Amino acid sequence: MKQGAIALIGLLTMATIILIFALTANILGVNELQLTQVDRARATILAVADACLEESAIRLKINPAFSNGNLNLENSTCSINITSSGNNRTTTITVTHNQYTKAFEAQFTVTTSGQANNIALTSWKEI
Repeated sequence: MKQGAIALIGLLTMATIILIFALTANILGVNELQLTQVDRARATILAVADACLEESAIRLKINPAFSNGNLNLENSTCSINITSSGNNRTTTITVTHNQYTKAFEAQFTVTTSGQANNIALTSWKEI
């Protein structure tokens, strides 16, 4: 009878250890999945911000007085707000993707040569 009790205790100990390993692996897998989601969201936000930056440059080239707008891309939106000071334009781009939001700032210089507007990007950063 003692041998049966010892065997049962040994079996329970082994089962507990296996369960601990399984739970640890499961938790690590969930954490990896969450990190992957954040990385994908970050990459999407950067791509949308880049698209909004290009859109704002195109709109400024067409109309140097352009001051704001919105752009919707699938599950993402961005707002463009531009303030002017002479030939300089400060562009604030706010991107929302699912529950994540990031803001970026760009500086443009707008010059006119005849009827053509020239746009030069002087800085671009996350704020």
